[in-house]
Amino acid sequence: MSQSKIRRRKQARHDALLPTTNIRRQKRARQTSYGKIFSRVVCAVGISIAYDLLIRRESSSSESAMYIEHNFTAAGASNARIRKCGNKQSAPLDHQPPRYMSDTSNPIYFLHVGKSGGTSLDTLLMDLLNGTEKRYIGDLHYDYSFIQMQQKANHRIRGRMDEAGGFDVSGNADVVTFLRHPVARAASQFYFSKGLPWMKKSKQKALFQTFDQYLDDDNKTWTQPIADGESGADFLAGIFPTEDGYWVATDKRETAVKRHLRQNKTAAALLAAQRLESTAWFGMLEDLERSMKLLQISLGLETVPVLPKENAQKQGHPKPSEETMKKIEKYLPKDLWLHEYSQRLFEARWQYFTDVQCSYKSPDLPPLPDFGS
Repeated sequence: MSQSKIRRRKQARHDALLPTTNIRRQKRARQTSYGKIFSRVVCAVGISIAYDLLIRRESSSSESAMYIEHNFTAAGASNARIRKCGNKQSAPLDHQPPRYMSDTSNPIYFLHVGKSGGTSLDTLLMDLLNGTEKRYIGDLHYDYSFIQMQQKANHRIRGRMDEAGGFDVSGNADVVTFLRHPVARAASQFYFSKGLPWMKKSKQKALFQTFDQYLDDDNKTWTQPIADGESGADFLAGIFPTEDGYWVATDKRETAVKRHLRQNKTAAALLAAQRLESTAWFGMLEDLERSMKLLQISLGLETVPVLPKENAQKQGHPKPSEETMKKIEKYLPKDLWLHEYSQRLFEARWQYFTDVQCSYKSPDLPPLPDFGS
C-alpha cells in the first residue's frame, strides 16, 4: 500500500473526531486472525480459563481441567497492522483495535447491564440506528450466551467455537455494552428495586431498611444488589440462570461449562475480560463525555450523541459513605476486578482512536485477587 493511501486512511479516521460523515454502509473485510491468541488444553476433570499474561495458572486440581490461555503478544508479524502517525511509523500491534461499527454490516447487540445507564443508552441507540441498514438487538436484558444463540441461528452453519466452547460471534456481531462502578451500581439497584411493584408486594425486610442496615443483615433473603457478576462479569461470561422467566435472557442451555464458571470466579472473570476486549464499543457511565465521543467515532456520526435520561430515579438516593463502600466491596470482587480492567481498556481505546497513541496497545490485566475459587 502506498504511503499516500496510508495517510489518506489515517486522515479519514482522524476526521471522525469532527462533524464529517453519516453512518457509512460499505462492508470492509476485517482482519480476523489474531495469531494464535487462544490455545486449549483439555484434561479429564472440569473446565477452567486462564490468561498467560501477568497471572498464575491455577494448580492442576479437580476444578482446573481446561485452560484457555490468552497470549497478548502472539499476533504475528504477518497479521499485524501498522498505522501512520504523522511521519512516524508505529510498531506492529499486539492486538487489533476494535473495528468501526460503521465499516460493517454486522448486527449490533446491546448487552444491557442493569442500573448502569443502559435504558438511556438503549433509547439512544434505537434513535441513532432507526432508518439505517444496521440491525439493532436491544430493549432486553440478555447475557452473552443469548447473542451466541441468536447468531448461530442466523448463520445456520457450523461456525468456529470460542474460548468457552460456544459459537464465536467476534467477527459477525458488533457487541456493545455500558458499565458502571459496581459499588455505585449496587446502591442504585437497592434503592431502585424498593420502588418496584413486585418488591412492594413481597414485603421484604429491605423495604424498611437503610442500605447499611441491609448490608449488615446476616439473614437477608434478597441479594440482587450485592450479587457478584451483575455489574457486568456474568453478562459477559454468559452464565446467568437458564430457567424460564428469569429477568436476564440466555440461550436456555444449562451446561457443564456454565456450572463450572459460576463456581470458579477466576475463570469467569478472565472470560468476561476477554469478551469485553472483543466488544466493538463499550462506555463507562462515570466517563460519559469520552464514552459518547468514542461512540461517535465508531458509528461515524456527524456530531457527538447526547445520552438521554431514561429510567432515572425521581428522588435521588444517599451517596454511599466510605464505610458503606467498603462493606459492599467485599461482596463484589469479580465485578470490581473487571471494572479495573475496563478502565484500562477504555483508556487504551481512547488513546488510540483520538490519536494520543499512534498504535493500539492492549492493556495489562490487573492482578487477580484471591476469589476463593
